[in-house]
Amino acid sequence: GTEDATESSDQESDEEDEGDGECKNWTPDQPDTSFAAKAGEAEKAVLKNLGFNLMLGGKEIGETTCGSSSSDSWLKLHGLTGRGMLSKQSLKHLGVAQYAELWSAGPQGVYAKAEGLLSQGASGARERVDFAAQNLVRAVCNRQMDMMVYREKKARWTDDDWNACREKMLELGVEKVRSEVKRDADDRQHLEEGWQLPPKRKHELRNDHRAHKEQLELVWKTLLGIEELLKKQGGGVTTMDCDGDEMEEDEEREDEGDEERRWG
Repeated sequence: GTEDATESSDQESDEEDEGDGECKNWTPDQPDTSFAAKAGEAEKAVLKNLGFNLMLGGKEIGETTCGSSSSDSWLKLHGLTGRGMLSKQSLKHLGVAQYAELWSAGPQGVYAKAEGLLSQGASGARERVDFAAQNLVRAVCNRQMDMMVYREKKARWTDDDWNACREKMLELGVEKVRSEVKRDADDRQHLEEGWQLPPKRKHELRNDHRAHKEQLELVWKTLLGIEELLKKQGGGVTTMDCDGDEMEEDEEREDEGDEERRWG
């Protein structure tokens, strides 16, 4: 209806600086090299793992539906804007005003939900949180690969150039991509502290897309916090590669910044 169209328009305006126009965030059924869309797919899976209510008006947010009139006959994604973002109505349904709040330390966020599940000790709680952590790894890796592609972007790139670069990133594997997330976080901290970095590296970090970088940092911090919760419960943390295949349990990640794992 008119209200939904207005909400969608408002949200797209709010997200105008998001950038490149490709399908992204919660847009389903995209190839593995559509990193932003795959990150959103993984983030949606995290919410489902932890029991967030994604049913809005009798349909799951992100479900594909058909328009109901001759002027609205194309496929639509329920509760999303035309660019795959959650509409204001969907965000309100989840108890937040902005998508970033789901990945913050607030009471409506993913970390609080995971902490609550583990503290209640209900049957299957650890498995649900572990699945959430696996999907957070997918989200982090895909968001990092997305940023790394845009760092390598050259003027007048063809579609083949874009695809080749994305394929190259996908071949790096989860451990390498995850190490790049940590390297970026460390170097940004070094810049804030006044360290001298090579000019190319400094330019690279300072020219990352602001909104993409901020979302990556939020999800990364959430992942580290939840992994710490799981380790306090005992046992390893199952990890997945960038496209969702399960890997071995990881008992220790001591080099990834214990202080970053803690909220508050």
